[in-house]
Amino acid sequence: MNSRMERKLRQDPEDIIGFLSEALPLSRCGRDETKVWFCFWSRAMHDSELGLMQRSMHCRWRGKVDRLLEGMVKRGEICVNCGAEDEAEALCALINGIGLRATLDPENWPAKRQVKTLEDHLAHLAPKASVH
Repeated sequence: MNSRMERKLRQDPEDIIGFLSEALPLSRCGRDETKVWFCFWSRAMHDSELGLMQRSMHCRWRGKVDRLLEGMVKRGEICVNCGAEDEAEALCALINGIGLRATLDPENWPAKRQVKTLEDHLAHLAPKASVH
């Protein structure tokens, strides 16, 4: 997953949907990867060394999301009221939640719904048109 995400960023550094979609279980292979992540996270809750590794990995992941969001703010694509870092954390949590639901219930969470949920969340961050 990480190499695909990095490749996606190199292809288009502004494509946040493409980047984040690489973290979603959009296919059977993606669901298998997500299951591995959930197993890792489960172990990390009980193993301090794995917990430290998990937190470090999460900080890097959130940092990438944060930088993408900051770019969107600078380009005027979104407006973040709570701060880009907090929004990045929320977006990471959303990805994890979608991943859990899509892995547990793939029939009700097909790829299209996963990506649409992500797009809808980002659409809520779009600047509101001012009324004069």
